[in-house]
Amino acid sequence: PGARGIIDEKEVAILESRMVENAPRYKNTMGEIVGRNDKGVIVKTADTVLAITKVANIQNGILNVPFVPLWPIGKRFKIKGS
Repeated sequence: PGARGIIDEKEVAILESRMVENAPRYKNTMGEIVGRNDKGVIVKTADTVLAITKVANIQNGILNVPFVPLWPIGKRFKIKGS
């Protein structure tokens, strides 16, 4: 379940996320973490931003314990296989 991505060379499942309402539209690198707070991270998408509030590492196809992502601003999600 959940969208998948690669961060810190680990595959993660995005379990909870939401669109950030009234977010400014601007160009930046898709997948880049552009904000962070104690509830999760804000990630740049094609034309807006997404708040990611719960993820789980995936190991051998199995979801590990879910956690609130607190990766630093500037870190970037990669697409599996790229």
